[in-house]
Amino acid sequence: MKTNEVSFAKNINKLFSCLSLAAVCLMAVSPAAYASVAGHVQFVSGDVQIANPAGQARSAQKGDAINEGDTLTSAPKSSAQIKMQDGGFIAIRPDSQMKFDQFVFAGKEDGSEKIFFSVFKGGFRAITGAIGQVNKQNYRITTPTASIGIRGSDHETLVIIPGSPLAQLAPTGSYSKVNVGGTSMTTNEGTLNVGPNQMGFAGSLNQSPQLQPLNTNIFTVPPAPLLAPEVNAGETETGAAQEPGSATQEETPPIREVAVVDTTAPRTGGAPAANAPPVTTTTVAEVVEPPAPTTVVPTTTVAGLDVNLTTGTATTNTGQIIPITQSLAATQAQSAADAAALAATGAQTAANTAQTDNTQLAALAPVDTAPASTAIATADPLVANAATSYSAISTTTPVATATAATAVTNATTNVSTAATAVTAANTLTPVATTPAATAIGTAGTHIGTATPLVTTANGLAPVAITPAATAIGAANTSIGAATPADTAAGTLTPADATLAAANAVAAATTAGTANTQTTPAANQLAANATFADATAAPALAAAQAANTTLQSANTAVQGAVTPISTNNASLTAAQLAAQNALIAANNNLAAANNSLNTATTQNAALTAAQLAAQNALTAANNNLAAANNSLNTATSQNTALTAA
Repeated sequence: MKTNEVSFAKNINKLFSCLSLAAVCLMAVSPAAYASVAGHVQFVSGDVQIANPAGQARSAQKGDAINEGDTLTSAPKSSAQIKMQDGGFIAIRPDSQMKFDQFVFAGKEDGSEKIFFSVFKGGFRAITGAIGQVNKQNYRITTPTASIGIRGSDHETLVIIPGSPLAQLAPTGSYSKVNVGGTSMTTNEGTLNVGPNQMGFAGSLNQSPQLQPLNTNIFTVPPAPLLAPEVNAGETETGAAQEPGSATQEETPPIREVAVVDTTAPRTGGAPAANAPPVTTTTVAEVVEPPAPTTVVPTTTVAGLDVNLTTGTATTNTGQIIPITQSLAATQAQSAADAAALAATGAQTAANTAQTDNTQLAALAPVDTAPASTAIATADPLVANAATSYSAISTTTPVATATAATAVTNATTNVSTAATAVTAANTLTPVATTPAATAIGTAGTHIGTATPLVTTANGLAPVAITPAATAIGAANTSIGAATPADTAAGTLTPADATLAAANAVAAATTAGTANTQTTPAANQLAANATFADATAAPALAAAQAANTTLQSANTAVQGAVTPISTNNASLTAAQLAAQNALIAANNNLAAANNSLNTATTQNAALTAAQLAAQNALTAANNNLAAANNSLNTATSQNTALTAA
């Protein structure tokens, strides 16, 4: 891995040497062609996804363009490195997610350039390019807890969210670590400037950001250089840490080969250079004696040379170490020669690349825009038709379900009322006919009792007065007969007197007998008359009372039969009417439910039709947009081809 890191670092240094020439080549291409392209993927390790603003995701591949609005998501143990259009680099950490919110770069810093990121989790290391060098406010990183600006070229941003593996190593929030230059962290409570080898932390938008000791669990801390004895030109140090910039020293690349920010602690023998002051550039007029050895090796830059005042050596841009007692002018001349040779090599390489590009451009055939134009012509009427259909459907009034709902409510109320009426009718007690039947039976019994009494009374024979009258008449006759006899007796001779007396005695006896019979007969007549009157009157009264009772009973029975029949008929009619009302209410409820279901179905169909029309309109607009994009791309390619 160390060999790969050194190799990659050397390649990066060479790449930086050719940036100026590459920038000239890139400026030959129309800036419009890169208006929305933020950068390109240099390499990918593991699973890294690129999602466009529409949410369509794809796996990142080497050479893929990263456009404005794209979101990059790296899986655990996965990473990627992006080279930005302005010459900067970005290394995505594992288990991270960030979005390229805005990117504008026309090839120069004219104030319109800008690059805005959003980091949702994880983080990245960035080496800034042209954007932000002058207009630093045009470079911004937004996290959930802070806004980060830049004041330098090499920095790292990390967002730890709750539940993530990193949350077990450090508090959740946003971190900004500076390697070279500086950053600023801003929350609602203030702004914090972060310098080299410092780490800023913002736990919340409502908390002030603060400096914290470098956390080696989440960031790599470079070791401080160790003291080394003075060496002669061309020699290398062994057995100890070598001087920065030496030809054989393990260089720390701006971005590691696998684009992963290490989480390993510093190696034994070195201490973190925390809160160290930034490297400054000064001009030295004369050679001075080196200061006493310290734990921090002071260095300065003179005419492109890194001068180590402790060891008394200077390192050229090619890595050559020379004593500072040699002529600085000669060293500068050698450095200039080396730079010229490097520039010549870069220019030749750029010329070769340009020649290759010209050959490839010459071989390219103009893009045929006819298919795109045809697609647009085909899509236009489809869009118009879809818009018309959608407008027609949108103006369709949904079926009013309020009426059906009201009918359902009314029907339900009627059903409840009818059910209550049926229940009440079923609980009604029929009119009792037993009392009337009992009255009729009692009346019949009275009639049966009175009828023989009437019959008996009617069958009584009048008291016979004829015998008494006959006896009286006979007595009177005897008396009448006796009177003449008495008279005749008076006239009778004595001879006849005995006979007359005998006759008189007989007549008197007869008269007495008659009188005797007359009195009992009269008494008998009176008694019989009294008995007849005493018996006939009660019998007649009883008969009349019985007849009256019978008539009353018959009238009562007849009067009772009619209300009972009427009440029973009314009860039957009420039960039938309630049952019919219940059936009608249930029918109305079913009809109302059917109407509601029909209305609901119609509304669902209308909604589905509206949705289908909207989808058709959207699809047509998408097709039109795609066709327009194809036409624009073809036009741009033809323009670029023509310009090339």
